[in-house]
Amino acid sequence: MIQLHVWGLQDKVSIISPQCVASVWLACLVLDSKAFEVVTSNNTNLSTSGEFPILLLENGQCISGYSAIALYLLSNYTSSETLQVLNNRQQLINVGLVSQLTETLEIINQYNLFINTTNYEKYTRKLLSNFYPFPMMYNSSLSFYNTAQQKVKLLGLDKSKTSLFNFSSNNADVVVAETETVNSEQSDSEDVGEEGTNKGISGLHERYLLQKSKTKEVLKESKASMRCLMKVEKYVNEIESLKESENGKEEKRDEEKEKEKEKDDNQKNNRENSSYIFGNLPSSGDILFLACIYCLTSKEIPDRFIQDYLSSQKASFSETAKSKIDELQKNTITNCTIRPPKGREIPSLYNEVMYWTGYVKY
Repeated sequence: MIQLHVWGLQDKVSIISPQCVASVWLACLVLDSKAFEVVTSNNTNLSTSGEFPILLLENGQCISGYSAIALYLLSNYTSSETLQVLNNRQQLINVGLVSQLTETLEIINQYNLFINTTNYEKYTRKLLSNFYPFPMMYNSSLSFYNTAQQKVKLLGLDKSKTSLFNFSSNNADVVVAETETVNSEQSDSEDVGEEGTNKGISGLHERYLLQKSKTKEVLKESKASMRCLMKVEKYVNEIESLKESENGKEEKRDEEKEKEKEKDDNQKNNRENSSYIFGNLPSSGDILFLACIYCLTSKEIPDRFIQDYLSSQKASFSETAKSKIDELQKNTITNCTIRPPKGREIPSLYNEVMYWTGYVKY
């Protein structure tokens, strides 16, 4: 039986990876429910690339990453009734779309879960502690955080954004989560002495310096969040423009537009809201895009500033995306078996030691 290994807990796929969510949705649309199973193993030793999602075939072959998994499934299984059939030009656009989403909205999801202080401390850190047993859970949280910190810099969403002509040392730009340090009450340069210690001359002054430092951190995070919202809106607009272009809206002549106005407006709106980028059925790019929106607007996270922004500024898109996501989720519940790891699949300390000593091979 084919196995799809993803991040998650028990029978639930985690929003920590849009690629994992999209892979599950895609597999449920393409494969028969008895031909595969989803395993929330969280054991990256199973992957040749050290990342999830991965598709383990019956012959032992490991396919890593959403793009490769989608290519394999669409090349080896018939899915014309559930997925849009693309021509050569559309296939090329779809590949570019998947690549762009991986480098944009997926990174924004990393910011939302790891760099956003509220979400990280109240949700993500607790979630990661459940992925691994004692004592492996301690290192996983910091490892995920450091990876996310490097990725968000690609989009300029890090809190310590610096100018082009910054000649300071490399260590000066490193940002560490407040909960990951023992002493995070460092003040600004103007309030620091020659040896780098706080210049608090009294208890009241020290509390003032601490409050000032926290206020500046909040301002930095607010600026990063604003940049995040601007980028989300930009990428959503690009997807909507691509959808309109592929549906021929931009190539219509004036006469065709006049004839279009004579049609029933309600039927037109229903057609637009129900269609995907390349037609009335989703492509692998559509599925990954909806998976990104699903993760960014999840009800599980405490700070839903992205959901609030989309609901107020792009209400029509938000409602349409939600209905499509609900359909994919319903199909997953109906046609998918999700189970926790067992045996050597479990990322336990025992299996880790056996793996590094060569007694367990994946």
